[in-house]
Amino acid sequence: MAHRFDPTILREYDIRGIVGTTLFAADAEAIGRAFAAALAEAGAPGAKRRVAVGYDGRLTSPELEAALVEGLAAGGVDVVRIGRGPTPMLYFAAATLGVDGGLMVTGSHNPPDHNGFKLVLGGRPFFGEAIHKLGQTALALGPPAGPRGRVTQQRVFDDYVARLAQDYDAIFVGCGAPRGRDLEIPGRAETTANVHIGIDWLSSVSFGHTTKIGKRVIVLGGGNTAMDCCRTSRRLGGEVSRQGGRQNDQE
Repeated sequence: MAHRFDPTILREYDIRGIVGTTLFAADAEAIGRAFAAALAEAGAPGAKRRVAVGYDGRLTSPELEAALVEGLAAGGVDVVRIGRGPTPMLYFAAATLGVDGGLMVTGSHNPPDHNGFKLVLGGRPFFGEAIHKLGQTALALGPPAGPRGRVTQQRVFDDYVARLAQDYDAIFVGCGAPRGRDLEIPGRAETTANVHIGIDWLSSVSFGHTTKIGKRVIVLGGGNTAMDCCRTSRRLGGEVSRQGGRQNDQE
């Protein structure tokens, strides 16, 4: 059915709002259906479309992701759910899974009660007039027609980290509380010197067992452990790139 978004959530480069105030699960579902219409318009008539969907670690993201997937499937789009991770992981999935587009549920650097969506279509950012057109499309929505899209799940986090390992001297994973998790991928044992569980590495530095780090460092994750990994890596001479969480932490 027709849906009207709060006018403040359709931004130039993304869609975002305050959950429970300007942004609701119903909005996520309508975004899915409207994006499905944009996919149909961009492709050949009658062609089946397929997208990747991911979400970040905010408490509100799983509900929004489920509603978004429902809207996409109702609009006839096949959905590959890649699970939780940083936004660049969604871009990686969109570039490697043979899909037509991608949607990420993420609040980016905004306060905890905010959330939103970043979108790509045909390998290019979806922004500006295209985002605002979703609002017009949502206003014209009727009952879903045609076959539903198929929903599947595909883990890409390990492949994403493996790809990053080609470009970095040190990768920090498992930066969540209380310890985070390791990676279960072929060749992981051979990368012990380069891939670190955040809290374990910090302990090693604290006890003096680790005194240096490679120049090219990337930290995956947010929160205090990730920030401590950034600070400590810089102190030991690393140049840090950060994915996930508060990107502008410099201390």
